[in-house]
Amino acid sequence: MDLYLDRNLLLEKSNEEIFDVLNEYSGYDLCSMSIAWRDSEQYILKCKGSYGDIVVHWVKGGILC
Repeated sequence: MDLYLDRNLLLEKSNEEIFDVLNEYSGYDLCSMSIAWRDSEQYILKCKGSYGDIVVHWVKGGILC
């Protein structure tokens, strides 16, 4: 699943908050989440799950789940 979100909005949230929201939203039984995206906008946010993966791309003004 590809999502387009505003990185600045996500930076305000803790890793746990983001992980919980994405897991509930997707139902993918997520088990891991990258964190390098917090250091640089060049990195994507990727979550791996039992039923699929989530890749978050950065856009200005994107929605926050």
